[in-house]
Amino acid sequence: MRKFVTLPDGRYEEVRHNSVVDLCVPEAEFTPILFPIISNDIVTQARYENMRLDGQSHNFAEMIALRRFPGIKTDAIFNESKFSGESGQIPKQQKWLRRQAEDAGVATNGKWYCSGLASFPGDPTAWVGDRGDVLRIAREKNLTVHGYVEHEGHETDGGGDIPISDDIIEDEVSDILESNPFAEADDVREEVYAIRTGAVDDNPLLCGDHFTTDIP
Repeated sequence: MRKFVTLPDGRYEEVRHNSVVDLCVPEAEFTPILFPIISNDIVTQARYENMRLDGQSHNFAEMIALRRFPGIKTDAIFNESKFSGESGQIPKQQKWLRRQAEDAGVATNGKWYCSGLASFPGDPTAWVGDRGDVLRIAREKNLTVHGYVEHEGHETDGGGDIPISDDIIEDEVSDILESNPFAEADDVREEVYAIRTGAVDDNPLLCGDHFTTDIP
């Protein structure tokens, strides 16, 4: 392991055997330094370490050593190639999405549909024109987004299950027994309850959306 001492200006000086520093500085004041491996290329790694030893921060030294400069986050780049259609030709899907938004009173001029922010297909609230729109929607919907916009959603209390009303069950049981007079009431009631509470289906029927033929 290479050993260094920290100079008054924040730079490091390597402790070499029998050097002045090695002979004059107590062992306890030596600072062992381990740098992360940012590249398997020896030259690149050495370039990084030399810049770190010269007092540069990790981020800056890594950027220069790898010759990899950070991306520029601007609305112009964010919106690049997001608007559909060339020479006035707009895909049918985009026409449908715009129609959903217009029917909901949402203006789409200068905006594009960001499906990752949609709560359902065609969600009119998912139209964005800049990064500010993305951040606003992420906050309103408690979404986690990364990239041009950073926002962490937070956990919420979903609350307990609300028991289904007995009146709903009994009304459906009555309807089914009226159409199927030979059915056993208890069996019908059990089947209706299982369907309505999702015991037999992850997407239970909503009130009033079943037919009497659903249950024999």
